[in-house]
Amino acid sequence: MRGLGQQVQELLMSTLHSRLRLKLATALLVGAAATAAGSMASIAAEPASLEGAWRGSGNVRFATGETERATCRASFRKRGVNGFVMTATCATPSAKATQTAELTRSGSNRFSGSFENAEFGVSGSITVTVNGNSLSASLIGGGATAVMSLNR
Repeated sequence: MRGLGQQVQELLMSTLHSRLRLKLATALLVGAAATAAGSMASIAAEPASLEGAWRGSGNVRFATGETERATCRASFRKRGVNGFVMTATCATPSAKATQTAELTRSGSNRFSGSFENAEFGVSGSITVTVNGNSLSASLIGGGATAVMSLNR
C-alpha cells in the first residue's frame, strides 16, 4: 500500500502534467489562430492590380469650359514590379480619342503617372485608385480635366 505522502505526490504530479498539457494545447491553438489570422491579413492586404480590361464612363471638361459625358474602354498591362502601361479609347458626343499612359504604384491601391494623346497633342498627369473591381481615374492636361469610373 502506498503512503499518504506518495499518493499526494502522485496526485500533484498528475495535476501538473494535466496543466502542462492544457497550456501546451492552448499555446498550439493560439499559435495556429495567429498563423491563420496572419495569412488572412496578408491576403486582405494584397495590393490592388490594374491589370486587365476595364470599361465605364465619366465627364470631360475641356479648356473651353464645356463639359461632355465620355465612355471609355481601357486596358492595363503590367510592366516591371510596380508599373503598368495603359491604352484607353474614350468617346464623347463630339470626338473619339485614344490615350496611352505609364503608371507607377504610389500606394497599395493608388497609381500615378503621365498620359499622352498623340492625335490631339495633349499630355498630362493621371491618377488611378482601385477599389476591388472598380477604379476611378483623374486626368489633367492641355487645359482639360477628366474624371472616369471604370469596372472590370
